[in-house]
Amino acid sequence: MLPGLLSETQERALRNAANLPLSLISGPPGTGKSFTIAAMAIDQMLHGNTVLVVSKTSQAINVARQKLRETYGLQEGYVHTGEQGFVRSLKSHLDSLLKEGVAAPDVSVAKLKRRLKATLKSLRKAERRFSRALKTAQVLGPGGFGTWVTAFGVRIFGRRLDTEALWEFQETIGHLRKNFEQQASRYINAYRKETLLSLLERERRHLSLFNQALRARTSKTQAERFAQTNMRVVLQAYPIWLTTLDELNEILPLSPGLFDLVIFDESTQCDIASALPALCRANRAVVVGDGKQLRHVSFLSAQQQQRLWEGLNGPEELPVAFSYREQSLLDIVSDSLESQEAVTLLDEHYRSQPELIAFSNHAFYADRLKVMQARPVASGEGALVLHYLEGKRSKNGRNRVEKDWVIEQLREHINCFAESPVKPTVGVLSPYREQADYLASEVSRAFPVDVLRRFSVLVATPYGFQGEERDLMLLSFAADNQSLRAATYLNRADMFNVAVTRAKERQLVAYSISPESLPPEHLLRRYIEFGHGAGTSNQQKVFPCEFAGEVSVCLQRAQIRHWVAFPIAGQRVDVVCEYRGRILGVDLIGYPGEYRQHFTTQTYKVLHRAGVRVLPLPYISWVRDRDDCLRRILEVLKQGSQ
Repeated sequence: MLPGLLSETQERALRNAANLPLSLISGPPGTGKSFTIAAMAIDQMLHGNTVLVVSKTSQAINVARQKLRETYGLQEGYVHTGEQGFVRSLKSHLDSLLKEGVAAPDVSVAKLKRRLKATLKSLRKAERRFSRALKTAQVLGPGGFGTWVTAFGVRIFGRRLDTEALWEFQETIGHLRKNFEQQASRYINAYRKETLLSLLERERRHLSLFNQALRARTSKTQAERFAQTNMRVVLQAYPIWLTTLDELNEILPLSPGLFDLVIFDESTQCDIASALPALCRANRAVVVGDGKQLRHVSFLSAQQQQRLWEGLNGPEELPVAFSYREQSLLDIVSDSLESQEAVTLLDEHYRSQPELIAFSNHAFYADRLKVMQARPVASGEGALVLHYLEGKRSKNGRNRVEKDWVIEQLREHINCFAESPVKPTVGVLSPYREQADYLASEVSRAFPVDVLRRFSVLVATPYGFQGEERDLMLLSFAADNQSLRAATYLNRADMFNVAVTRAKERQLVAYSISPESLPPEHLLRRYIEFGHGAGTSNQQKVFPCEFAGEVSVCLQRAQIRHWVAFPIAGQRVDVVCEYRGRILGVDLIGYPGEYRQHFTTQTYKVLHRAGVRVLPLPYISWVRDRDDCLRRILEVLKQGSQ
């Protein structure tokens, strides 16, 4: 019943959250962790359950709230403690609710649900028909029934199965999917309204007591009102709560099983002790994080930790699993799970251009990430540019040459987009605290505060950027050939992974150390020497089959830029065409060899999520009238670019 086309792994994560007491979601950078969390929260709400979303950082909570409101269209039903004056806002909403009530939805939830199910049924039926048509197109090719099909099958089956029929199936699916999205959003908000109407009718007293508690002038009166309030009723009125772990005790009683589900975001930054109160308040838990990113910072010494343990348990040594210093919540949950079925890897990367995630995908994630932004059009300037500067790192850890470079690049960016109504955001990052503080001070001196605010300029170390992203990232590695000892810090995998994966559109990197002076396996050396390009923009000369070659020749005559077997979203699309920035894929079907097989409907969905439309092209239709096939491809390609 959710709007938004979820991937198979996201659907699996939602099933685990609904059925398992404890589950884990591993989310590499830019793979839709917040989107998945929001989907999970709404899914639970629609089943009448309550959800607590927590994190150590307010940034993660803010993003989750944004997904609920903007992506899923949820207007109310959640409490976001990070909002300024959230208690005042909650009091105001409750007061209006109690004094004015809530308007009934225009259409009943039951009727909306029936419509939604009917649309979903029609959508599934259309997808099955499309899948059968694709199989038929494959079988009717010369690789199916033999050469005679090419000669005689065209006359027998040509009218029954052509490109127009297949594309009509796609249009029907697209129309039904759009209807489903709109109906699902409407259903969610109607469900909320009917729930509130029912609560006001049956349980108004408890909502009133909660309102009185919030307005109480003394803590004693407030405690009395809270004690009289049935919190289950309050949570039905507000089934989704978003808060940082530090604020939790200020807004909710420590009642076991208060929520049906707790979701931890950025769980590598959450220590075990901080997680316990949130775990106590819920019946089931989902932890979301990335073991390849930064963990929480602990200033507790190993000796003191051991003394604390001995004070409670005698002389035995502290088990590694319970180490506050070393273990994050993600670690202890991973150690506790008995089945891999409880673990989900989000593998579709949406944030960055291919060049910007290529190194991390290879070095840290074994090339398992499907890069959804992969496109074959090479821009004039690369998304990733490495600058070798002959800077020197001073004794106080500052690199003045790299600082000057950062100021220059930032000034160019600000001047370039000074008149633009939309300002591309900027991040300035250095792994070293001394250089990051130096850059922050110099940037604030070089530019007015209002300009920095308009471009959302953030200057920080990787710790300040975890959970953040910017359109343009400027990286200053600061180390030079005389500071090889300090450069060992750059070989820390979690820090380096965060540092190089914050950019969405462009990343400019300054370094003052010769890669040859570093060991071959050092991360910075590997990063500098790595081939970051996503692919070639040159047209192939040798084709996997004659069908691909024929299509390529026709597209070339029509002066359409195109690529054969180009990787997008983890799939090799048979032919990718580009016209005025519009990308269109072509699925070649039915010719013997590599392009006989058609894409599955699941592959079509993956490419749809990546923003790429794909047209199926059966060989039998190409044989019958290639000019007509080409004309239709060009129509779709050029219509979308207008």
